[in-house]
Amino acid sequence: MHPLVRGRKADFLNTRPTKDDGFLRPFKRALPDIQASSDTLDRALLLANALYTAFEDAGHRVTLSGLNSAARRLRIDPREAPMKGDRYDPYPQPWRPDRLTLVEAGAVTIGLIVLEMTERVKMRHVKDGYVRDSPELAARVERSRAYSWTTLKDVPSGRFRIVAYAADPAVEWSQSWQESEKQPDSLTAASIAKAVLLQQGRLTEMAREAARQAGIRHRAWLEEQEKWRRQEDERQIAKSREESLATLHNAIQRWARVMEMEQFFSQATQRAMGLADDSKHKMLERLRLARDMIGSQNPLDFLEDWKAPTELYRPRYGGFSDTETHQTS
Repeated sequence: MHPLVRGRKADFLNTRPTKDDGFLRPFKRALPDIQASSDTLDRALLLANALYTAFEDAGHRVTLSGLNSAARRLRIDPREAPMKGDRYDPYPQPWRPDRLTLVEAGAVTIGLIVLEMTERVKMRHVKDGYVRDSPELAARVERSRAYSWTTLKDVPSGRFRIVAYAADPAVEWSQSWQESEKQPDSLTAASIAKAVLLQQGRLTEMAREAARQAGIRHRAWLEEQEKWRRQEDERQIAKSREESLATLHNAIQRWARVMEMEQFFSQATQRAMGLADDSKHKMLERLRLARDMIGSQNPLDFLEDWKAPTELYRPRYGGFSDTETHQTS
């Protein structure tokens, strides 16, 4: 038995209570990517074992992905015959492992899924659950006059599908093989492995093209970021120039008000000097107190609080002269 399959039956059977769909929901999630009911678990494990062994016989290791792997699992519809236009969105979502089953096929990584498909059948609610409806069951319920109803549900079909897909999120490729009512047990692991490995060249080219396109998108993103930074730099330059000019105008206006007050104090001082000594001393003291309340009357002190544009913001690319030249032109 392959190491991924050996001894796993007990882990799959250690399950949460199965829902109406009948599928196992193991508590352990570090398991191979297998979805099956209890009735078909043995066959699912044998099928997975044959598939993994076929790949390894061809020289390609099959393993589980790491916890921080960038590989992505393909979203699949387990229904044997999906209805056209019918979106598959079950509740609760089917169980899935937290690690992917991967084949290391040279430069590409391929994911593998073994799942039992579902079929839509009429189910009858009996007592506390649903069971497959049949004429015999319907007649028995009719005779007992018990309250019952029927509905259509997706339940395990007993038939399997194998899905191979590109685990690289940038590569869109998948292929599947499935059994049918007319051809049960028709899945051959060796032929499936061979068919998948024949796609190595194509998948390698797809991965290279995806990487090339990703590089183009990344460069475009870098260019867009650079453009945004330059625009932001110009915006900050213009903003700092406006703020600097506004503070300079404010300083000039403050100085103009001080000059008006200075004229007032000069006139008041001249008039005070003509007063009697007691009144003169008293008035001159009041003028001194008034001057102290106004504060500095030195224009250089007003410039101390002013910031030049380059002090408010240091350009990352051009300069203020470059910006002003650009704006003038």
